[in-house]
Amino acid sequence: MWQVASLIKFQSKIRVILTFFKIYVIINYKGGTKMYNIAQVISLICNGHCNYCMCGNELLMSDKDKKEVDINDLIDFYRMLDSDEVMQVKITGGETFHPLVVDRTQKLVEYLLYERKGPLDSIQINSNGYFKIPDFCKHPAVKIQFSLDGDKDYQNKTCGIPVFDRVIANIKYCQKSGINCYIMSVITNGNLKNIENLIEATKYLNGVEIKSQYVAPVGFGKEMHGETMLGLRTVEEANKRWGFVRPYHTICPHTFTDNRNKTFCIKANGVITQCPILQQFETKYNIYNITKEEIESGVLKNELNSMFGMKSCCFPNGFYEYYNSLDDSEKEEFESLLEPQQKAFVHERMEKSLND
Repeated sequence: MWQVASLIKFQSKIRVILTFFKIYVIINYKGGTKMYNIAQVISLICNGHCNYCMCGNELLMSDKDKKEVDINDLIDFYRMLDSDEVMQVKITGGETFHPLVVDRTQKLVEYLLYERKGPLDSIQINSNGYFKIPDFCKHPAVKIQFSLDGDKDYQNKTCGIPVFDRVIANIKYCQKSGINCYIMSVITNGNLKNIENLIEATKYLNGVEIKSQYVAPVGFGKEMHGETMLGLRTVEEANKRWGFVRPYHTICPHTFTDNRNKTFCIKANGVITQCPILQQFETKYNIYNITKEEIESGVLKNELNSMFGMKSCCFPNGFYEYYNSLDDSEKEEFESLLEPQQKAFVHERMEKSLND
């Protein structure tokens, strides 16, 4: 078992290096630094009921009550953004391949692949892996992120549907068909053992990549835990074991960046926000009332920075408020769990926040 974990940890380090190289290439594309990085919530319709779902009670609404913009209006918005800037789009839900949703997903993907006037870096499609993988995913620019958090018993219980065998079958299909895919596991305070079981259960899948992130305290995830140091301890432990866990974001890395990297999220109803995890915070902008000039000039970025400030997917109510609630010993422990660069960034942002 330890040999498998060690191999995965080594592969993860290689992927990190390649990821940073890819970012460098994108940033220096055509000697410039501009790109669009858009998270698109295509729909809130889903057949699953994951106990940590970021959509929370919105998921429990009837399908007819889940507001969605017309897909043609959404494509018109993307058409407005046509330019020589690189675009990267992540499509999530809901369930992107649900029979009531897949046509919307397909239309957006095919517009981006075949009609967009401008360079396309990649399209990521997030899925619970229950439904058949459509042919439009066979394009090399498309990759699928499958949700898988543990072994069969754990996954089926967590998702609320018998999905494990279907995910495995779909991963095998993707590998056979040349479709890019990987696994994303959500870590909670109680499922570290199940991640080990997942590694064991998937080791025969020709080295499929496994990534993971800590459950965000939003939606149903908020009922599992609040904004606590426990999550940081769990991520620290997971990284020691495997080394493929997304950093525990004290402050959102997309906040306070300049407008060269235009990062934002479009909700299913067309409202623009920072990211899918923080959907409860909405800007005044949507796909109908914002202009290309407001996006490219930094007006939208300023709105996002002002609204989200010290918030992140791990501290949606604001890291500054949480940090100040700790006593001196807790602050010392908290900082001991941070990477040096992360610690420096936290102090820099808190100092600026106090001076503003």
